[in-house]
Amino acid sequence: MNEITLRQIGDRLMQCKDIPDQLVIEAVASADDGWAITAEVRKFLEARVGPVPWNLLLAKLRRLIARQLIDGCACGCSGGFRIPGVQVQRHAAAARTVDRWLAAQRAVSTSDVPAALRGPNWKARL
Repeated sequence: MNEITLRQIGDRLMQCKDIPDQLVIEAVASADDGWAITAEVRKFLEARVGPVPWNLLLAKLRRLIARQLIDGCACGCSGGFRIPGVQVQRHAAAARTVDRWLAAQRAVSTSDVPAALRGPNWKARL
């Protein structure tokens, strides 16, 4: 795969300031379930501004996170970005599974946990 690492804009290299903040925020907001992954953001941007080098995209995402315009992880993993304060929809099946697991963890009685593992707040941590 030929990964673009540099892009010329006129007589200079592309910089983060060449990627509009509002466009990145729109890319994150356009995610179906409220969470946008890095590849989705990149695809959205490239359809509007042309090729975006990966390192510049991550730098732009980090700056928007630092300015609290988006939430997420821009370490280079698949990421997960959302607009702060917007309720994210969970898939119903996943929500039921998580809710059942949490209920089961809270239902653990004191006798099921060895005394050596119990601290003063052991059940509150569940």
